[in-house]
This record gives sequence, structure tokens and C-alpha cells, in this order.
Amino acid sequence: MAIDYMGPGFGGKLHRARSAGHDIGRPFEALRQIRAGEFRGFRWVDGAKTEVRADRLLGERYKPVTDLGEAIVLWGKHLLVDFIGDTNLPLPGWTKLYELDNRYLRKFAHETYGNGVNLRSIATSTLPVLTTEIIIRTHVHGRAMITRRSAELEPGEAALRAELLLAGHALVGAASLGKAVSTAVTAASPIGVVAQAKAFRHINWPTLLKIATTSLDVAQDARTRRSTAAGWDDLLAHEAAPWQLDEAMALDAAVRDIQQ
Repeated sequence: MAIDYMGPGFGGKLHRARSAGHDIGRPFEALRQIRAGEFRGFRWVDGAKTEVRADRLLGERYKPVTDLGEAIVLWGKHLLVDFIGDTNLPLPGWTKLYELDNRYLRKFAHETYGNGVNLRSIATSTLPVLTTEIIIRTHVHGRAMITRRSAELEPGEAALRAELLLAGHALVGAASLGKAVSTAVTAASPIGVVAQAKAFRHINWPTLLKIATTSLDVAQDARTRRSTAAGWDDLLAHEAAPWQLDEAMALDAAVRDIQQ
């Protein structure tokens, strides 16, 4: 297929990071190449960006696919085969970094992909998130079932669940960030793009995203508790209400008469 062009500047083990056809974040460009039977990419020579177009490799022309449905099926099959390969597939939009006029970003995208940052690594990094969610939710709902014979949580228990989830995800996130920092420090000195690429692999992005969303839930629970809590005037009125009854005032008057 045209997206698998491996001519000068696009070959090698990491060629998928330089081909938009292997980027699930760029489906229109991938389908355009498949339907036209023509590869389109960009290479950098002495800092200059050059567009590369190729409709054949080793003398054999790529076969165009006129039907859109057939092109989608072929692309899906191709990505599925590549997904189980050693280098897997680049992250969505990662090939676009290679086309930017910034050498650092181009090298960073290439090095991170070469160090195992791909779709499979991101999918695997969601396992700690799922494990934390299962353990804490099972604990909170199980305790409610034992104490109240109902797995439905009350507002206080729901708030506790959110706080426990935030603490659990924060521990996992801190561990991943600690490993990333230690990797960057020990990989090279001074820290360069290669060391940063190796450290980037250890950052658990799904966990950090979950920390952010769970923090919003905890903050919302705190605001709800503050808005529903009784003020000082309400508390004073509640405590003073019994002493303002007619019976209480009559009793107070009788006690004063006796004392006098």
C-alpha cells in the first residue's frame, strides 16, 4: 500500500512515525493516499522541508482504490496487522510533529516512538487506572452493603469514594512521575532530547488525566458541602428556638419570682 512507502528518508524500523497513513489521528490523509495510490510525505534535508510523492516502489505501482468503503476496510486491516508488530503504531497526531518546522519536536517524536511510546503502551498504562477504580469502588460499595444492606451510596459515602479515588490515583501518578524523573536524570547529563524521550515513556498519562477529573469531583463535593451547611444565624435560631416558646418564657418568669 502507498502508506507503506519506504524509499529514501522513509525506511527503517521506525518508518511509521514518518508516515501519516499509520496515524489514526489523520484518517483523511491516510485514506487519500490509499485511494489515490500515491504516498505523500515530507523529509528534511539540511533543515529544509521537502515534499515527497511516490506512486510506485521498486518499479511496481501502488494500486489505487476508488471505493471509499474498500479503502477504509483495507486501512483498518493494515493498522490491525501493524498494531501487533514490534513497533506498534504511533500516537494520534504523532506523525504531524515530524512535519513541523522545529527540529527538537521532530527528534522528540522520533525518539519517543523509538523508545516504546505507542498506542499499545498507552493502552497498557490504563490498567493501573482500572485496578485502582475496581479496588476502591468495591471497598466503598461493599462496606455500604454490609452496614446498611444497600450498595447505593449516600452523599457522604459518595464524597468519601471520590477522595479515596483521588488518593489512590495520586499515588500511582506520583510513582510514574518519580520513575520518569529518575530515568531522565540517569539517562544523560546534561538532560537532552534522548533522555527526555526515555523518561516520557514512564509517565502514566491516563492516570494523570484521571487525577485531574477526580480532583474536579472532590472540589465539587467540597463546594456542595459548604453551600448546604447551616450558617451561624441558622444555628443560633435553631438553638434559641426552644427557649422562645411561651411555656419556656413562663417557666423562666416563675423561676425569677421564686429567686426574688
